[in-house]
Amino acid sequence: MKCRLPNKYKLTKKENQLIHEESHRVVMQLMGKETEKIVRKTLKMCCVALNREYGFGKARLDKLLDTYFKLVAEEDEDNFAYHLDKVVIDELGLKFEREEE
Repeated sequence: MKCRLPNKYKLTKKENQLIHEESHRVVMQLMGKETEKIVRKTLKMCCVALNREYGFGKARLDKLLDTYFKLVAEEDEDNFAYHLDKVVIDELGLKFEREEE
């Protein structure tokens, strides 16, 4: 079954492009907020695990979080993912997938 909708609002190509760009911006903004929630929750779980399993207190957890946020700030540097994988996978021997650059 086919349906034809009346074209009451004729939009120019430029207007369509603006609508597309704005909707993309809004979606990316919402995704960013969801990503922040996931990262925050993951960091909280790591802090609880380190406290329960290894006795990390507030001072050690604050130091861990400071180091984490410093690494986040360095993330834009060239080959950051490569260097991170080199430490985590090659040196520490943890089983993670390598990041694609």
